[in-house]
Amino acid sequence: MDIGPGDLVECVDNSTDPGCVWPIGCEPILGRVYTVRETGSTFYGGPGVRLIELRLTAHDSYGSFYDDFYRVSRFRPIPKEQRELIRRLADRETVGA
Repeated sequence: MDIGPGDLVECVDNSTDPGCVWPIGCEPILGRVYTVRETGSTFYGGPGVRLIELRLTAHDSYGSFYDDFYRVSRFRPIPKEQRELIRRLADRETVGA
């Protein structure tokens, strides 16, 4: 998947593994659009993304917290033709708030 910093993506999967829950404040919302901050590898080595609007806070076996990557498969890229429209709508919501 060709996703990079600054790209807009939509959450298409916010499921968790059986018996697991999202850390408080880290769950992506289905259908919500996010901005990619960085790409890299998830804890398990797969392709991942960090988002501007949301951070996946995790901790290692020593109790240290770090900013983890979400699986890229949880998101779909927003086509370039639609990005400007989405940004304008978001700006309008911000001004009207």
